[in-house]
Amino acid sequence: MRNILLCFFFLYCAQAITFFDVVLEEWQTWQVANLKKYDSHTEEKFRLKIFMENKGKVERHNRQAQQGKHTYFMQMNKYGDLLHHEFRTMLNGYKQRPKNQTSKYESATFLRNAHTDRLPAKVDWR
Repeated sequence: MRNILLCFFFLYCAQAITFFDVVLEEWQTWQVANLKKYDSHTEEKFRLKIFMENKGKVERHNRQAQQGKHTYFMQMNKYGDLLHHEFRTMLNGYKQRPKNQTSKYESATFLRNAHTDRLPAKVDWR
């Protein structure tokens, strides 16, 4: 009887979902939701590692927010697979609009008002 219980226990453990399976499922769901595709398997593994680190930061922050140490909560978004400097490079800074090549900018032309032909010699400023 004991052997049968041990056999069922080992079969149950073999079917159990591992933590890594849960993380991979969440990673794949996040990729589909944010339309992310990577060029190589190496890059995907690198981005998965960054995603896991960023997810850990979000979870730690939210745990502290739950304890009242912060006044806001965080969640993963479409930038969850970027390093900090990649995010800053992509979104932090002025992006100049491309110049219009079809029209040339000319200096301003001064247009004199029609009623200012002759100015009075004296003005009463009271």
